[in-house]
Amino acid sequence: MVRVERRERMEAKGTYGAHMKKKMKRQRRRRLTRPAVNGALKTVLGKRDYLTVYNDLLEQQGGVCGICGKKPGKRRMDIDHDHETLEIRGLLCWSCNYKLGFVEKYDEEIRRYLHGGHRRA
Repeated sequence: MVRVERRERMEAKGTYGAHMKKKMKRQRRRRLTRPAVNGALKTVLGKRDYLTVYNDLLEQQGGVCGICGKKPGKRRMDIDHDHETLEIRGLLCWSCNYKLGFVEKYDEEIRRYLHGGHRRA
């Protein structure tokens, strides 16, 4: 309830937009300097430091995505790994990482469709 009242006061004064802009900038900076490592990636990295692994891979790949070859923008690239063997494959931009996950999940269906097969009913 206190947050709602504070927000309403800030909106009335016209300072809410500036406050949110500063807050988002702070969050972006935090994401870049202290990335969240959780789930499978924590298992993949083991005792290794995320930023050390990331920077090594970035140097090996010449600073570009492993699939599309684009340089990262404001967002850090993702560490791609095989979910079965937990082996790190490289760095991918968000878009390529998302598409790769989709292809891995629906590989058979995609192949059947491309080769003229019909959809499941």
